[in-house]
Amino acid sequence: MSILPPHMPLLHSVFILNVIAIAATGPAPIVSTSKTNGATIQQPSKPEAYETIIKRDWSTAPDKAELERFFIVEGGLNECKTPNKQSDGTLCDPHLPVSDFYDLIPDPLFGKVIRYNGGPQLNTTAKNMPGRVAKHPVGLRAAYTHLWVRQFIRFSPNFTTMSKTGGQGGPSYKVMFLRYEHSAARHEFDIDNPRGVFHKGGNPGLTKVSQGQLPWHNTVDMNTLYPGAGWFGPDFYPFIKVPGPYPAAPSRSSPYGNGNGEWIEVVLHHKTVAERGEFTMYWRQYTLRGEVVPQAWKIHAVFMTAQAGQVFPGVTIYLMGVNRNRQYDEPMFVYWGPYEIVDGSRYPNPWNLPGG
Repeated sequence: MSILPPHMPLLHSVFILNVIAIAATGPAPIVSTSKTNGATIQQPSKPEAYETIIKRDWSTAPDKAELERFFIVEGGLNECKTPNKQSDGTLCDPHLPVSDFYDLIPDPLFGKVIRYNGGPQLNTTAKNMPGRVAKHPVGLRAAYTHLWVRQFIRFSPNFTTMSKTGGQGGPSYKVMFLRYEHSAARHEFDIDNPRGVFHKGGNPGLTKVSQGQLPWHNTVDMNTLYPGAGWFGPDFYPFIKVPGPYPAAPSRSSPYGNGNGEWIEVVLHHKTVAERGEFTMYWRQYTLRGEVVPQAWKIHAVFMTAQAGQVFPGVTIYLMGVNRNRQYDEPMFVYWGPYEIVDGSRYPNPWNLPGG
């Protein structure tokens, strides 16, 4: 049976995709007020009771084989529609089963969690993704203009997006995406060594008029690279370590990995207000030496305004893991705990977060 934090229950449900869960109680209030960039934002005195659109507590999964239909891999067996080719004609490797890329493992806090496996044996040039990863796409039943996603995640201490053997594209791992209806844009959370951690609200094919930070934003970032987005350096410590110059080779004993061995709680929030889209990422370290000791929230919040009459599309997909651009030099892992997705039009602030 899963051991879940008593102040943040996640209901057990039959393990199927796209279930509507029964009402659950949110976490205890974080604080009554929150000061962000000089602004004080009042918080509800009690958490909301809410229902989820979709939720997944991996402890209810009977075994790894039962899960295979929920995962895909760029170039993996379930992407090879014809021998050695994907549906788009790109070459792929039919010899590595999708199940090589993930495991269902015990966890003392959540009962069972998913572990995404990375290692030299999984390197490939298929679809220009040399360091292939598992991903779990969650299709929503509608296009949501107000959506909350809460995910628990942990990185092995040696996890890095760098590679001495190189690879296609920048040294990044795209951790979480929200995808929009009829659009290639995304609301994204990336790790990009050595620059840091990246959060951005994507432009869903609209004519941009303005962009900037929202008042509940409280992180130190560098908006000069991507206005309306954020690169995080020391402000992300100790949740994810951001390395300096890359060492000769990754090592579990080096300080250059992205993990600190603790669970991180990440919340993505999207809200459409006519031609304006709001994109917020909340994150905090959730455990300390394996015990539930939630730390203060870090918040990055931006908006984009389109031309009058253009309306932001709704969110239709959540992606738990997306892709990795460079080779693996040694085995490394990403651990995925439970997640919940909530319709913000029904429950505007289910977890009582600043600025929600």
